[in-house]
Amino acid sequence: NNIKMKMESVSDSKQAVQGFVDLETIPGQIGTAILRSSDGAAFRPCTGQMTKNDSEIIYQMMLEAGTILSSKNRNNDGSFSLKENEGLRRLIIGFQSVRYAASIAGDGLVYIVKSRSS
Repeated sequence: NNIKMKMESVSDSKQAVQGFVDLETIPGQIGTAILRSSDGAAFRPCTGQMTKNDSEIIYQMMLEAGTILSSKNRNNDGSFSLKENEGLRRLIIGFQSVRYAASIAGDGLVYIVKSRSS
């Protein structure tokens, strides 16, 4: 299994619809999930080919990667130091056949989009 992980710190530039992001308008998506960032519980049911199991695994990966990234930061000399307020905002996970993009928005929700890998 080829797994690629890309971690980015991004701003919340999404289309907000009635207080949350409308993931169904994203081109190429084959499934979506919206979770509460506080505990990973479903805010809305998964759609398309996104399963509850998929969303739980992606949420756990965000927690683990975010904890590591928010607590350590590489200095110019190669050493690590703590840096405040630099939590993980987006995680992209690519497999051979599918890709997951997960973002934490300012509204307290985690948005996950599943698409076919290109």
